Amino acid sequence: MAVYGYDYYGKSLYGAETAVQYSVEPVTATSIAPGHIQLAWGAASQNTWNVLRIVRNAFGVPAHGDDGTVIAEIPQSAPGRTWDDLGLPTGRVFYYALFLGVTAWSSTTAYTAGDIVSYNGIAYGAMASSTGITPEPTSTTGSRPPSQRTGSERRRSRTVRT
Repeated sequence: MAVYGYDYYGKSLYGAETAVQYSVEPVTATSIAPGHIQLAWGAASQNTWNVLRIVRNAFGVPAHGDDGTVIAEIPQSAPGRTWDDLGLPTGRVFYYALFLGVTAWSSTTAYTAGDIVSYNGIAYGAMASSTGITPEPTSTTGSRPPSQRTGSERRRSRTVRT
């Protein structure tokens, strides 16, 4: 979605919004032993995420962060880029997806320009410092610091047979 003719404290912005593109490629899923699959992923292409969610589904590649069994939620500060999924039934196919997410918005948190939060299932990037201002698509009134809608969730998936 583009912003046209928007005026914020005398500054006019034109053009398309820039969605944050997250990626942890390459992602690999390796069968280590019967009932043991190891997932590995690369460094994230953006630093604005807070948690990596690993989702497993026996019926197909998970389409979103709640489409299957959440097997791990790993904070950005955690070391390493591997996860061992243990105790799986043998002879079955499992589909995995990794989702990078952002923190949920809080009215008591102070945000600075560039911070990304999730609000009502949509990710917003703060375009100005604020506290207690509900994220919303860029306002045309200029009465509140705007938030910019971003791409909040990015998945990378792999399929592996145990």
